[in-house]
Amino acid sequence: ILTNGNVGIGEPNPSQKLHVAGNILVTGGTTMYSARKLKNIQDERGLSLEELSIIKPTRFTWKDGRDNILHIGGIADDVMKVLPEVIYKTGEDDTLTMDYGNAAFAIAASLIKPVVNHEERIKTLEEESKRLKEEFEKLKWNIA
Repeated sequence: ILTNGNVGIGEPNPSQKLHVAGNILVTGGTTMYSARKLKNIQDERGLSLEELSIIKPTRFTWKDGRDNILHIGGIADDVMKVLPEVIYKTGEDDTLTMDYGNAAFAIAASLIKPVVNHEERIKTLEEESKRLKEEFEKLKWNIA
């Protein structure tokens, strides 16, 4: 525990109020304030598909050898290009870290509208295809 109130578990120099070096197991949920009335809303625009295409899931192992496990996650440097709000600098060397929870929410919520739009477009095209097939069958009988 540092004099500034930061607590480190497995981390001698915690940069946050709680800084854990290692995995965390939570058997319950996590709760954070999120009501609209508590926020000064700046923008409710989602990310475009073009922006989302910059963010790629990446398989990696840690260079410091902390474990020998193949992980999957995002690269903060890439995510910062489209979601700078979820990237933070920590430590003396300004290492980039990412708020995975907020990043995941923003990405998932941004995908909903395009998926719904594509579903609507597919339905419209299927209906048009059915109508054209019916018209073609009528014309085929009239020509014969």
